[in-house]
Amino acid sequence: MRIGLRRGLHAPDCIGMTRFEDIPTIDPAAIRLFEAVAWLHALPAAEPETHPDAPLPLADAVLLPELGGQVPLKTLRAAIAAGALEAEMHGRSIRVTRAGIARWREGCRIKPKASTAAPRPVRRKPAPLPATSSTLAARAAIEALRAREDG
Repeated sequence: MRIGLRRGLHAPDCIGMTRFEDIPTIDPAAIRLFEAVAWLHALPAAEPETHPDAPLPLADAVLLPELGGQVPLKTLRAAIAAGALEAEMHGRSIRVTRAGIARWREGCRIKPKASTAAPRPVRRKPAPLPATSSTLAARAAIEALRAREDG
């Protein structure tokens, strides 16, 4: 918001100037710098020193370090509408608490899946069966067939 007087208008008497022409010319860059500093000064503190259950307007809650500036106002409103985030109405103003935001964030955390299945057994090769006379005879017959095919 730019504040200034138009040419020919009188300044308030408490300032001690009577006409706009008496005010020295100010560089427009200096005016923009002053407006930026005034705007930053008007912002609420990033971390208000309040009780965790003190109600904060949603616009201030978005700036809390717990949310890291990553959660937009729209997300907070959606969480309130879904019933996930506790909120209070103060007149027409919706307010939340730091403790409520902490509980909401805890509910939003992705928890690692707990495995309900038993651990899978390690597959091992079965131990070779002891050779019996019938096994030895079968092996000898297979080798004889192979030798006949090759021969």
